[in-house]
Amino acid sequence: MGSFESAVEQFTYTEAERVKEETLRQQFLERFPASNIPSMTLEQYSLGLEPTESSFCYWLEYKTSELGSIKGGNAKKYVIYFGKESNSFEFPPEYGTKEQAFEVVKSGILKLLELARSDQLEQCEAVPPFETLNLVRGKILNMYFPEKFLPIFSLDHLKDLCLQFGVHANFESQISMNLALLSFKLENPLVSGWSNDKFASFIYEKYPPTVQFWKVAPGEKARLWPDCLHGSFMCVGWSKIGDMRQYADRDAFSEMYRGLHPVPGSFKQWKEIWGFAKEIKRGDIIVANNGLSEIVGVGTCTGDYYYEQNRAEYKHCLPVHWETMPRFSVPEAARTITARWFSGTVKRLGRDEYQRLIAGVSGGDAPMVNAGASDAPQVSVVSSYAAVCKETCLPEAFFADCERLLGTKKQVILQGAPGTGKTFVAEKLAALWAGDGDRVKVVQFHESFGYEDFVYGIKPRVGADGKTAFCPEPGVFLRFCKTVRDDPEENYVLLIDEINRAKTSRVFGELLYLLEYREQKVELQSGTEFSIPDNLYIIGTMNTTDKSIALVDYALRRRFAFVDLVPVKNGKSVVLRKWLNAKGIINAAEVDALFVALNNAIAQKDEALMVGHSYFMQKQAVDEKHFSDDLLRFLWEYYILPLIAEYEYQLSRSDLEARYDLEALRSVARANLETVS
Repeated sequence: MGSFESAVEQFTYTEAERVKEETLRQQFLERFPASNIPSMTLEQYSLGLEPTESSFCYWLEYKTSELGSIKGGNAKKYVIYFGKESNSFEFPPEYGTKEQAFEVVKSGILKLLELARSDQLEQCEAVPPFETLNLVRGKILNMYFPEKFLPIFSLDHLKDLCLQFGVHANFESQISMNLALLSFKLENPLVSGWSNDKFASFIYEKYPPTVQFWKVAPGEKARLWPDCLHGSFMCVGWSKIGDMRQYADRDAFSEMYRGLHPVPGSFKQWKEIWGFAKEIKRGDIIVANNGLSEIVGVGTCTGDYYYEQNRAEYKHCLPVHWETMPRFSVPEAARTITARWFSGTVKRLGRDEYQRLIAGVSGGDAPMVNAGASDAPQVSVVSSYAAVCKETCLPEAFFADCERLLGTKKQVILQGAPGTGKTFVAEKLAALWAGDGDRVKVVQFHESFGYEDFVYGIKPRVGADGKTAFCPEPGVFLRFCKTVRDDPEENYVLLIDEINRAKTSRVFGELLYLLEYREQKVELQSGTEFSIPDNLYIIGTMNTTDKSIALVDYALRRRFAFVDLVPVKNGKSVVLRKWLNAKGIINAAEVDALFVALNNAIAQKDEALMVGHSYFMQKQAVDEKHFSDDLLRFLWEYYILPLIAEYEYQLSRSDLEARYDLEALRSVARANLETVS
């Protein structure tokens, strides 16, 4: 532990600091003892009331910030607070009244303390209403149980530190990462005797998780890279903007940018130039890229943004110390990262993404950020697709390709036979692209679904007088577009399940034109002008086996990118074997071989009619860790053969059973397994 040992030796933590932190914590506990939480009043809890400094929330955020900061965001993170503008308590509407909202909060705090007291911290992330309120939940746990929970609450900071120290944890769980770092501390004799407050101070001083990583493109095809390298700077375009130092207000700048760049699609780029000028700071790491396949340089920002008026172009600049290193191709394992850079000049990276990118360096040195942690064992880096890949058993490349298609085409259809998980995968992809499941709208098409349901129609409504009137009313698409348009900085996804079960040309009407020409406007049948928001994306699902609906209107087809979900490819199952292994099925190899043999037999008639893997994802097999003969027989008789009978309708029952007999296919599967072995 040479370098870590040096960092420990160089760290100073005075007695005065220790006393100050212990005194501050004791003051909090004396003012808000755990025994008094059941009798705490709404007024004692809430921010915004006078005297301002007396509330529980004020002490959490401001008075004890030296014991772990939770500053940032707004008062909504406390669920209920007193709004000075409204002069009333504000809280999520689902709680009905302020009393009900506070009761949920207080019950949640008591449950957190109960779980921590009984060493069941892992369950704290499921305690309402704190399920997603990481900062507040973490601060409460640390204030009352400082020996059990580190004063580090940010998911980004925790993940960064785990990566630096090679600590394995669930990167989506605050509790998992915090406890993993605590175990790292307790198992290291150099720091195991320290208080958690001292250890946190040491971490933030010697291994700051605040270093950020950015990729910046030095012009098209990196044409300005020689200038940047020899001049020790990085530059970007946006010539209409002028010196960014004149802009101080983020919201005002975004509105100004909208006026300068009214073309749909260009507005969201304001975040890139704002990030370059306002968010990249001294010590941050910059990766210079040439498209999606090559890294031309890596360096460290050494100063503040400046505007070089004498340059003919690309006048926005940052001083950078570039490392001596060769250009290198993006490693294969990092292609899923660069796939998301399409048409982007400035992008923020995670430390894990940076580590995967610089794995391609040879013959030179990329900056070793917080190098003192380099003696720790290296962690298996979890990619941004890790969670969705685990849930779907699909490879990273699948989601990287889908995201690239969404970024360019904006409309994607997942097509496949029943049981291939189209809707399940579409929901996961939609949430991934939108960044939040709340920004995904699901609608299912069917034979009676029409233009008036989707776009605009006249519908009967019963008035207050009990009489029925026919009123013009926007359909689900127009209503969703209004929501999307009100939030232009975020991605929204409309998920259309079974898109080919409706007469699509009738449902979309004049919107077919806008799907291809997103920047244009059309006049709807209602007489109003309409355009599709640039930040709205469409994901559809389509069943390919029902030949009565499988053919999609060509005009619609050429406006969507189509992605196939198949159960078997190149003689191997795409999803099933991974799922069987993940569930610990003892006879996974045999069941997978049977599944492949079945689909090979079906493919002799039509590959589009293959049986999907979800038919084999049986709860009984998961519970028993085994596919019994009885379960396979039951599955065959009530799931597989009835499905195939729909395809092979010309066969008699006896012919159907003979061609797709379970035991015969099991014999084929066993023979195939023996051949492979």
